[in-house]
Order: sequence, then C-alpha cells, then structure tokens
Amino acid sequence: MPRPSLTLEVRPAGLYLPALDLYLDPSRDVPRAFVSHAHGDHDGGFASGTVLGSRETLALLAARHGALAGGMAVEEALEMATPAGMARVSLAPAGHVLGASQLVVDHPGGRFVYTGDYRTGGGRTHAAGAPVACDTLAIESTFALPIFRWPDREATLNALVEWCRDGDALVLAYAHGKSQEIIRALTDAGLEVVAHGAVFKMCEAYEALGVHVGPVRAYAEEKKRKKSGGVLVAPPRAAAQLSKGRRVAYVSGNAMVDAQVDRYRADAAFVLSDHADFDDLVATVRASGAGFVYTTHGDAVPFARYLVEQGIHAEARELGALDEEA
Repeated sequence: MPRPSLTLEVRPAGLYLPALDLYLDPSRDVPRAFVSHAHGDHDGGFASGTVLGSRETLALLAARHGALAGGMAVEEALEMATPAGMARVSLAPAGHVLGASQLVVDHPGGRFVYTGDYRTGGGRTHAAGAPVACDTLAIESTFALPIFRWPDREATLNALVEWCRDGDALVLAYAHGKSQEIIRALTDAGLEVVAHGAVFKMCEAYEALGVHVGPVRAYAEEKKRKKSGGVLVAPPRAAAQLSKGRRVAYVSGNAMVDAQVDRYRADAAFVLSDHADFDDLVATVRASGAGFVYTTHGDAVPFARYLVEQGIHAEARELGALDEEA
C-alpha cells in the first residue's frame, strides 16, 4: 500500500496533522486549527489560539460567536514548517456553503488535500467546489452510501418555490447555507420571506459580506407587530415551536430518510443537500488522482471499504456524528 503524503490522526479534539501541528475542524479549542466552514459540527475550535480559514468563514464565525482573537484569513498561500521542510498552505473552494474551503498543503512529500464538507458545483450564494489534484486526499463522507443520490438541485428548488406559493408555509432548513439558498430562490420568485432569528442573523452576515440573499424580515419583529404573511424559514430545531397552523416543508439530504421527515411532522419533503452525494464523492476521489484516501465524518467506514474494493488505497478516520447545528 502506498504511504500517505501526510499522516492524518484522530485525537481527542478531532483530526490532526502532526507534520504541521494543525488540527482540522477540531471539536474544541486547540493551539492551532483550520476551520473549513462555519457550521456547528466543524467550528468547535473557533476560539483556538490561531484559527486559519477563509475570510468569509472567519466573518461568519464572528457573527455567530463574537470577535475571534486568533482569526487568520488565508487569502494567499502561507509557508509553514514541517519536519521534512517547508510546506505551502492554501485554500480552494469546497462548494458547501459560503466560505467553505478545502485545505491544500504542498510539501516535500507531495500534495495533501482536506475537503472539509464538500459538494462539486456552486450555488446561488456561494462559490463552486471542484476536485483538487493531490497525492493524499482526506474527504468528508457524510452521505457516502449508494442510497444517497440527489435529484436535480434547481428542479428541487423550483418545486419548493411552487409548494410555498399556496401560503402558510414553514420551511425547515439549516440556518447557515441552505436557508440562504432557499431564501434567494423564494425572493427571486417574488415571494415574501420571514426568517427565524438564527436564520436572519446569518442573512445579515451574508449581506455584510456582499452576498445578496434577498429582502427578508425578522420573525421576532413580525411577531411583535402581530403581523403575519410570507414564507417562514427556520432551523429544524424550531419546528415544534413554529409549526402550528402552518404547512411544514423539511429540506435536507436527510429528507430522503422517512424517519427524519416524520421526526419533524413535515407535510412535504424536499431532498436538497449542501453535501456531495455518493456519486459525487466517488467522482471526486477519482478526479483527484490521489494514491491514498482518508475518509472522515458520517459514513467514513463503509466508504473506505467501498474504495478499497474499487482498488483505491483508503482508510477511515472515524469521528462522532453531529449535524450542522452541532
């Protein structure tokens, strides 16, 4: 079996690159961390001594948690020392949500890429992700089972818009990323939108970064003024609080699983994910040309087993399961 160009370990705080003394999306604060994007299941180390990430990710982390004392935006390549010599560290778009980035490490032994949460292609409110050629690839495997094959993204958004036209709609979607994609689709179609506080905060952060989401009103203010009307967009955790008298749509890759739809007592389910599906993950691995693959998060173990069966050298680096709201 070929040796990985950089060794990836699992430590109590999460994924760790010993050669760079760098944690990747750690679950708690560490001396030095790379945070790939601002979802709750990846930003546990937001208050680390040094936090490397994209400019957008650091701004969104600050919007959620307050000012980051250790934030260091990687806009141009950084030079970092390794036992074998100097490494060049840069970022590439991950196509997941605004600011999501892949970590690219060029070093004397080759190129290592950590995808973080990833999806090939772009969106209405974030940059497009694409495979990066490398020697060693560490790829997230959240939906890495063959049952997860997504329908056409634009067709799903259009179907959701039409469903919402009938009024009294509550759309359940994660507060950062999917909600902004949905709101942009709804407002582009001329529908009025009201956002739960967590969603509204992220919409304001997007607009501050120059990313247009669309006109949206805050639910708290509408409730205070005893106003109603418009599509209400909220995180899934708010379903029980907000569903009374409303038709409920659940929007997620998990909407493919009936038990998840039943959990939120949804009237309609729309399969829309910010993650790569099984076919996208396999295509990304092959397009990278990596001689060695680490699988992480979600379905890491079965995906590594599948890759080995396909003649690809792979090992799982298994982590605990969390969703975007941690």
